[in-house]
Amino acid sequence: MSRRKPSSRPPDPSAINPISIKQALAVAEHLSFRAAARALGVRHSAVSRRVRTLEEKLGVTLFERHLTGVTLTNAGIRFFQQACEGFAHLDRASRTAATAGRGEMGQLRIGILSSMGAGFLRDLIQSFSAAHPDVAIQIHEAGSADHISLVRKRQLDIAFVPDAGEAGDCDVAPLWSERLFVVLPEGHALTHHKVIEWRSLRNQHLIIRQSNCSSALCERLVKHLSGRARTAILHKVDVGRETVMCIWLRWGGGLASPAKRRSPHRFRESYSVR
Repeated sequence: MSRRKPSSRPPDPSAINPISIKQALAVAEHLSFRAAARALGVRHSAVSRRVRTLEEKLGVTLFERHLTGVTLTNAGIRFFQQACEGFAHLDRASRTAATAGRGEMGQLRIGILSSMGAGFLRDLIQSFSAAHPDVAIQIHEAGSADHISLVRKRQLDIAFVPDAGEAGDCDVAPLWSERLFVVLPEGHALTHHKVIEWRSLRNQHLIIRQSNCSSALCERLVKHLSGRARTAILHKVDVGRETVMCIWLRWGGGLASPAKRRSPHRFRESYSVR
């Protein structure tokens, strides 16, 4: 049988039907149109028509037809090698997308506060890493307002914040609760209490990290600490937690709040607020 004269124009990939390539691959595997049709569960004439249309689109002959079957031309050998690779890449891409869509691989960008880096959150991240080893976790440390802004911009996937009052347009779910602690300098008048009432902190100088105190949280603190005649003096400072602990308490100038029980440094005077 005569070969198809090669076309001088490059084929248009958008005009090539993937079903035609799949059926041509079946013919190449079985070296027979009839056997390929039986394997595909379609009529012989349909397979023959699709393969002929594919050859016309490509401008080359893929098969030499014989009475007993077909053989691949040189162009057919090259075409089917790369077509197989292309379908394999497409299959891997589909499976990868499905896996990433289920959260089983890829990257997870998490926003946390340094004061929340221990306890429940640490255990939660470790459990997630163990269950999803193909997910790379990227930790971003900043203040609550910054984290909420980055979630809105889709630069963070999730943020753990102590107060979600400013995230009304985001998906929010409470995960856990913790007790609030105050850290007192040694010798403070309240150090003999193991549990301190809110009213005992009124008229005290209270220091809290700026990144830990959203407007909603500050309002709640002020509400708890305000009385008829006495109101706590709340200082918000833009320093690290250890700086608050080490320097402020060394000065003996007041109280530090909140403090984490699992701080890597041990401070002798730490009390729960009720």
